[in-house]
Amino acid sequence: MPHVMICRGDAAGLPCESEGMYLRECDHEAHGGMGEVTWTSALPRAKRFDGMDDALEFWGRVPKNHPVREMDGLPNKPLTAFHVEIVPLPIVLTKTGLMVACEPCATKNSWQSMTSFGTMAECCCCGEVRYLAVVRNADWNAD
Repeated sequence: MPHVMICRGDAAGLPCESEGMYLRECDHEAHGGMGEVTWTSALPRAKRFDGMDDALEFWGRVPKNHPVREMDGLPNKPLTAFHVEIVPLPIVLTKTGLMVACEPCATKNSWQSMTSFGTMAECCCCGEVRYLAVVRNADWNAD
């Protein structure tokens, strides 16, 4: 099951403008091994991981061009500068940015219902067997 990474703050406890955003990309080797991290508020642009293990490996990855921190001799892991939450992708996205979810999930997440299906199936958000609808998240046009 695909997973995404959400920023939950700066690891040092400082204010973090990326809090609540999804990881879009991280180049661990950039800036001499200090890394370059890009966050997005748009879920369709979030980096996907094959599972929890893949996401954890990526979060703790050590750059080859600067594997050890000079200040304390510990492994250099640029992305660990952020507290993150790794969660299963709760929805199935199509290339058009639409997803399929049940009405309670669409309402709870403020997703705009586009059209209803007259069939019951498993919701990709909550897993319940219900009538499904094609929905769009208003935040998808962000950044």
